[in-house]
Amino acid sequence: MTLRLRTIGAGLAIAGICTFSAQAADINTGTQLLTTVLAATTTTFGDGGAETTQGTLKAESTEQRQVPAGAAAKPTAPTPAPATAAEPPTAADKPATDKPADAPAASGGGDVKYVVKEGNKADDHVLQGWKTWRALDCARCHGAKQEGLVGPSLIVAINKLSHDEFKTTVLKGRLPQGMPPFESVPRLVKNIDNLYTYLKARADGKLDPGHVYPLDK
Repeated sequence: MTLRLRTIGAGLAIAGICTFSAQAADINTGTQLLTTVLAATTTTFGDGGAETTQGTLKAESTEQRQVPAGAAAKPTAPTPAPATAAEPPTAADKPATDKPADAPAASGGGDVKYVVKEGNKADDHVLQGWKTWRALDCARCHGAKQEGLVGPSLIVAINKLSHDEFKTTVLKGRLPQGMPPFESVPRLVKNIDNLYTYLKARADGKLDPGHVYPLDK
């Protein structure tokens, strides 16, 4: 009995030793494996491979972040210019249009204006003065061109007389010089200013002798 127990105990002891040895062997194997891995890692870092790998990763990371030189930049949409209101046309942009010339101021009296176009077209004042001239047959004494005949030249006289002096001479007359008065002739009294305007246009050389026409003819 005692021997059997000793035998069993010895067997258990041997089994325990074997188990412990196996475990120890496993531990030693794991330790050796870990040591080998660490050694390999250490060796890798010692050889500079780890630094190279780390530097390579850093370089790759840097290359991924940086835009390569010469790469085309992303185009941006142009900013549209603000719309401006159209400027109104200036006087220089407007086409020139023909219009009658301004009425020239008469010399002598200084207060007579008239309009003459194309030499024989005139405003209504000149036209009515010419009609009065013809109605009273003034050309019989002063000539058809007002240059004088029996009477003096009105082309010369009109530039020597003021407006009032002309009216007094025509209406009151100059009997010693053979000029009768015309203050009793209604048409002449009514158109005395028009007659003066007509003679001024002739004396100024703006109006041709002969027939006078309206401006719109």
